[in-house]
Parts: sequence; C-alpha cells; structure tokens
Amino acid sequence: MLVGILAVRIVLGSDSGQEADRSGAVGTIGEQPFGRALLWALVVGLAAMTLWRRVVAVLGIVGGVACGVVAAGAGLSILPAAVRYDPSQAKGLDETLRSFAATPAGPALLIAAAVGLLLFGLYSFCEARWRKAAEHGTPAEQPTGAAGPRTRPGVP
Repeated sequence: MLVGILAVRIVLGSDSGQEADRSGAVGTIGEQPFGRALLWALVVGLAAMTLWRRVVAVLGIVGGVACGVVAAGAGLSILPAAVRYDPSQAKGLDETLRSFAATPAGPALLIAAAVGLLLFGLYSFCEARWRKAAEHGTPAEQPTGAAGPRTRPGVP
C-alpha cells in the first residue's frame, strides 16, 4: 500500500524531481517507522506467494499424470472388448484398479494411483477456488503455469 501511495505522490508531482523506481520505494519504506518489519513482511509474503504457486503447479503436474495413467489403464482394459466386439469383456475403472492389485506391485500401484488422484483433486480445488471466471464475452484467466496463445478482447 505504501508503494502505491508513493507512486501516486510521484505522479501528482508532490515529490518533484524524483523518478519512480523500485529501489527508491523500498528505501522509502525502510525509512518509515517499523520499516524493517514492513520490508520483512513483504519478503515473507512474496516468498509465500511464489511457493504457493509452485506447489499448485506441482499438484497439477503430478496429479494430471496419475489421472492420465489411471485413465489409460481403463482405456487399455476396454480395448480387447472393442476388438472382439464383446462388451462383457469391458472393464470399468473399479475393475481396472482391482486388476492393478493383482499384479506383483499391486499395493504400490494402488497407493500411487490413490495419492496421484488425491493430488489432482487438490489441484482441481485450487483452480476452482482461486481462478477468476471470465465475464461475458472475455476470455478466462489462464490457469497457473498454463502456456498458450494470448488472446486480446475483440480480436479473433
């Protein structure tokens, strides 16, 4: 907030002759009463925000891979039924997970799948909770860590 006040003062010309730069603003904050505490609070807040964004990105990557592996397993279990035209051979997600349990690494696979799906659920919750919804006629904000074409309103 103090940086914003300093910027307004510079724009309005009350600090004539001074340039708006980050080092000057940080120095001015440091000179205020409790300035060092404010600067440390700023450092901790920015570090926490960066860490939070990294955690959400990792949740999305790890959870997405786990979700994809489980879905691929379910898809592969349907493949023989499709090739033989025998719908009785098709397995659902529950039977696919049971077939994972029958393998030598079964318990480890089930735990990995459960943890991965849980991480994907946490990531989905974060995206649903903190992602800004698009207003009518404007594109939605990109999810955390998403890369893609940038669009401008009104440009196809």
